[in-house]
Amino acid sequence: MEGKGFKIDIQIYSLVIAGLCNAKKFEYARKLFYGITHKGLVPNVVTYTIMINGMCKEGMFAEAERLMFEMEKNGCIPNVITYDTIIKGLLKGGDVKKARKFLQRMRDSNSHSATPPSAYDALFLFELLESVVLEIGLGTSTQVTTAIANINHYA
Repeated sequence: MEGKGFKIDIQIYSLVIAGLCNAKKFEYARKLFYGITHKGLVPNVVTYTIMINGMCKEGMFAEAERLMFEMEKNGCIPNVITYDTIIKGLLKGGDVKKARKFLQRMRDSNSHSATPPSAYDALFLFELLESVVLEIGLGTSTQVTTAIANINHYA
């Protein structure tokens, strides 16, 4: 496209990166994402969220978390969709503790002033379920976390 004289902006890069992630060509998406700055462009919240989603789908939760911190360091503020993306990814990966931390970060920021994401509701329900299970002695916190991870695996 660049060779044909098309002006490629961050929205087009975001669309291409999303397409590559959806086509299960994550390494190409990652290479393109990290090359954006060499083209004089700056990733926006949509571009970062797409990459965080791709990383979560690939099971790269630590890298997704690092990218979210890098995003903020670069002055790009996560929105409710960004938080929803990483929280759901962490829940599907069975890392409830980190998901809770991101939920708390979202609560502490103004990102949740819009409609709350589904992950917010999912964590609330998880916390409620966990407290009930522990209160009536049906299992340990670890057993609840394992059960939720197994449910997410089949969802």
